[in-house]
Amino acid sequence: MSQERTPATVRTCQNPACQQAYTPRTAQQRFCCKKCSNAFHNPAHYRKVQEQRAFEAPLQHNREIISLLYDRLHQRVVSREFLVQAKFNFAVSGFGVKDREGRHALHLYDFLLYTEDRKTFVLKKL
Repeated sequence: MSQERTPATVRTCQNPACQQAYTPRTAQQRFCCKKCSNAFHNPAHYRKVQEQRAFEAPLQHNREIISLLYDRLHQRVVSREFLVQAKFNFAVSGFGVKDREGRHALHLYDFLLYTEDRKTFVLKKL
């Protein structure tokens, strides 16, 4: 008589900062480790994670807009009005960098947005 093993259930950590997949040791285990459990039950840490996520969501949205323009629509020069209509959030638009030619650009994950004048942007993929 062969014994068949039931596959172990895999859960996702309930800590919003982690969300790592793990195999629980007990039926009541909600977190992947003690560190995640302590961090989740610490209100200051939880508030910090929520603030960080609130900042990362618009950045990711901005990156999706730029990626759509660059990869699918093959746009390299975009007007400011077009970005505003596409709900591009200029308040959280990454951080500024200077290139070799001295031009200022906005760095957004794997894209740079150069400003030609105040009304047009040039997209460049890194």
